[in-house]
Amino acid sequence: MGRYSNELINIIKRYRLDFRYRRWKQHLFMAEEGKYSEGLCMVLLTQARKDAKEVEDKGIFLWRPPDESELYAEGKPDIEVGTVVEADPPLRCGLRFKDRPRNLLVVGGAGGGKSVLCRKICMEIDSLNNLNPNEKPTLLIIIDPKPDYLDLKDSFKGNVKLFSPHDNLKIGLNGPPDVPPSIWIGQLTMSIAARIGLIVSRTCLAAIIMRLLVSLNPGLHIKDLEDASVAKDLTWPPLSMVLEIAKKKEILAIYSSKGDYGKTLIQALDGLLYDSESLFDCCNGLDINKEIIEAKSHCVFNVSITPSYIRHLITDIAINQVMIRKLHLNYKCDHTDEVFLIDECDLLVESDVANFSDGMSPLDMLHRLGRELGLMSIVSISGI
Repeated sequence: MGRYSNELINIIKRYRLDFRYRRWKQHLFMAEEGKYSEGLCMVLLTQARKDAKEVEDKGIFLWRPPDESELYAEGKPDIEVGTVVEADPPLRCGLRFKDRPRNLLVVGGAGGGKSVLCRKICMEIDSLNNLNPNEKPTLLIIIDPKPDYLDLKDSFKGNVKLFSPHDNLKIGLNGPPDVPPSIWIGQLTMSIAARIGLIVSRTCLAAIIMRLLVSLNPGLHIKDLEDASVAKDLTWPPLSMVLEIAKKKEILAIYSSKGDYGKTLIQALDGLLYDSESLFDCCNGLDINKEIIEAKSHCVFNVSITPSYIRHLITDIAINQVMIRKLHLNYKCDHTDEVFLIDECDLLVESDVANFSDGMSPLDMLHRLGRELGLMSIVSISGI
């Protein structure tokens, strides 16, 4: 095989010209079989270089589309969402999720159809639940910032609960009723401190919550907070009570090694309560495991016109309530129990990188650990 034929074959393969332009498929076959002369290959190189430059200029370096055996190596998809038009012939493509969770990243610019695709998946999941009523359903927990999913309550055949921070959503500090309070408080305060930008004050915040929890529940002692059996009927302190205690210098001095940390914590909590309006104005708030999952209901959190860091905190608590319980109970399964759909997730991802230096935000934990727990994520962003 000569110089020009080798260069022609390399360019076609490197830039996938045989899949981008149908004419190059035959040229590649003939060149590899040695059917073309060096003179003909030299002539074809001119056009190949031109097409390769067009690929370079457009920045289109996608891998070749799969053939049918590759696309359906594990079987037909549970949900069909579109067509691979680049394949020859075009192939219907979709998503498998019933046998085990598979996280999905949806990327596209404004108006690119991200929400349309996500809604399509939601509709198909609900339809499959109703086609197989004797099987365990897959439930959707949707964080909706625009909002684009509120009408699903009328479109779904299954039950849907709508929550809004400006209406009926109340979030307390309470955790799952079968998880030791100390474990839950550690995860909860990590998110609160990270979202208000005060990760150094987390231990102070956790200590105050634990002390208040003991004070509000007669007969409860600090050492009992490591026991899951005490968690079921606890009265938890509202966030406003935590702030009031933090404002007392004598008490704050016990839990905060540095005065500046304590003062900053007070200012940050004050801002959180102001920005969240009445969201945290309760002792025991929403219990996702009991009110949504045990009720076999989908849910949509309408977090439009909500400050981004509060939206992130709502997302954290929703993920943690489900994940921490399953992790503590050592729950394992090969079924997709719940799907967390987080639309317009760019700001959340950026905040995670900035505020969770160990790389283990609730969203990170969901992606890394959720598969064996029956948890799947669908994340929509505008850019990588």
